[in-house]
Amino acid sequence: MTRIVVAGAGAIGLRHIKHIVEHPDLHLAAIVDPVAENRAIADVPGFSDLADVNVEADGIVIATPTQNHEEA
Repeated sequence: MTRIVVAGAGAIGLRHIKHIVEHPDLHLAAIVDPVAENRAIADVPGFSDLADVNVEADGIVIATPTQNHEEA
């Protein structure tokens, strides 16, 4: 099972989250978003900052606004 963190849970991030959750070989390991409501998905750890993520993951989807990609 491949564990994925999604950084950014806006419109595009939610599309990625949906596909990850529906895929049989993927596991949504965590959601990172500064807005608490955006990262509140049952049984998925949520973080407000990428630097605070403390879960094991195999990859990350950067779904933040384009101007924030480099920093993330």
